[in-house]
Amino acid sequence: MKEKSSGKIRAMQMAAKYLKLTGGFPIRNIYGGVGQILMFHRVIPENNRERIWSNSYLEVTTGYFEKVIQYYKKHNFEFLSLDELASKGFSLKKKFVAFTFDDGFKDNFYHALPLMRKYDVPFSLYLTTDFPDHKSILWWNTVEDVILKNHKLSFEWFGAPMQFHCSSPDEKNETFGAIHSLIQEGTQLTIRERALMFCQIFGVDPYGSIKELALSWDEVRQLSKDNLVAIGAHSVSHPVLSQLSDEDSFNEISQSKLRIEKEIGMKVSHFSYPFGGKKEASPREYEFARKCNFETAVTTVSASVMKSHQTKLLQLPRIAVGMSMQEDTFDLLRFGVIQMMRSNGTVSF
Repeated sequence: MKEKSSGKIRAMQMAAKYLKLTGGFPIRNIYGGVGQILMFHRVIPENNRERIWSNSYLEVTTGYFEKVIQYYKKHNFEFLSLDELASKGFSLKKKFVAFTFDDGFKDNFYHALPLMRKYDVPFSLYLTTDFPDHKSILWWNTVEDVILKNHKLSFEWFGAPMQFHCSSPDEKNETFGAIHSLIQEGTQLTIRERALMFCQIFGVDPYGSIKELALSWDEVRQLSKDNLVAIGAHSVSHPVLSQLSDEDSFNEISQSKLRIEKEIGMKVSHFSYPFGGKKEASPREYEFARKCNFETAVTTVSASVMKSHQTKLLQLPRIAVGMSMQEDTFDLLRFGVIQMMRSNGTVSF
C-alpha cells in the first residue's frame, strides 16, 4: 500500500513539474475552469494531543491554513466572497478562489478569522443551527475519546457482543472505523439514536463535545458584523436531505435560513447542502434552495467552477482541503489535472 501511495505521489510531482513548464496547457483549458471554491471545517493550532488519524480529516492547522492562503496569493488568484462570485466571478480575466467553512465550529472565529483578516480574505461560514443550539451530537469525537482512553472495549450492540483491542495506534484506528460503521451505517434506529446508545453504554455526555467546539449565537452575531464574513445556512440538523420527505427536506433548508436571519438580523443568501454529494443533494434539493431565494448553494462535488455554472448557481462544486494535500496537489488542482482524473474515476482523493 505504501509503495502504491509513494508511486502516486511521485507521479503527481512529475506531472506538476511538467505542467508548470507548459502553464497547464492543454488540460487547464478544459478542466481548470474559472475558479475554485475551497471547503474547510476546522482550523486548529498545532498540538501534540494524541489523535486517531481517520477522525482528524476535517481539521487543518493554522500554519497549514496560512500556507493555503499564501499559495493562492502567490499564484495571483482573485479572492472572492460568494456574493462577488455570483456577480462577477464568471467575467474576471484571472481565476478566482472562494473560501468556505461548514457547520459552525468555534475555531473558525478564534483561529481562522485572524488569518483571514491578516490577508484580507473574505469567506463564507455555513451554519448548522443545531450547532449553536447545542443539539448536535458530535458522536465521532465521543467515539475517538472513548477509544483513546481504553486498551480494550467490550460491549453489547443490539444483542450482539462486541470486543475490540485498541492498544496500538493501528488498533485504535481500526476500532474507530468499526464503531463508526456501527453508528453511521446501522439499520436499527436512527443515527442519532445509535449515537445516544453508544454514549449511554460508556456513560458519556452526548452533548459535551458540541458545547466545547461549536460557535455560540453571540459569536455568530459577531462574525456576521465582520465585512469579510458572510453567514450562510447549512440546514437545521445536518441530515441527508435526499433521504427525507419533501416537507422535511424543505423545512431543514428554509428553517435554518429563517433562524439565522432572526439571530443576526441580516439576509442569508447562501446555502451549503449537508454531505452534499450527488446522492445527498439532488435536483429536488436544488429546487427547494431556489424556493428559499438563495442566490448560491454549494455541494461537495469535487471540481472547479466552470463557465457553465453561471446558470447553475445552486449546484456549485467545491474542493475539500485536507492536511495531506501539498503544494504539488494544489498545482495539479490549479491546472485541472485532479479534476480531470476525478471525473474519469481515476482518483478518489
